[in-house]
Amino acid sequence: MKVRQWAWLLLAGAVAPFVFDNGPDPVSDGLYRVVDDHGRIGYADAYGVVRIAPRFAFGLPFANGVARVTLSGHPAAVPGSEGEYHRWEDGDWFCINKSGSIVKCPSSSNQESGS
Repeated sequence: MKVRQWAWLLLAGAVAPFVFDNGPDPVSDGLYRVVDDHGRIGYADAYGVVRIAPRFAFGLPFANGVARVTLSGHPAAVPGSEGEYHRWEDGDWFCINKSGSIVKCPSSSNQESGS
């Protein structure tokens, strides 16, 4: 049996991939979530270059050029998951584009709060 592992060297002031489903956040729409040493969420490209500096309390993956993010809220366990799964609650959500600018959220967006 092959065991696959991943590691990330976090230097002072650097960012690490956001951990999702026991591994690094996957690239979605060209970007993946990163987290700084204060727990803030930002976004990096597939080469690891930070494109949107961490400044959000939480953010969802990019889809169709936008991501839903929030500056507030807290993680809460999903009922019935015995603490294994969490979602983000009580945030004031808005959307950003791949430049980090605030944009109108698509009305057909399937993105919901949580992870």
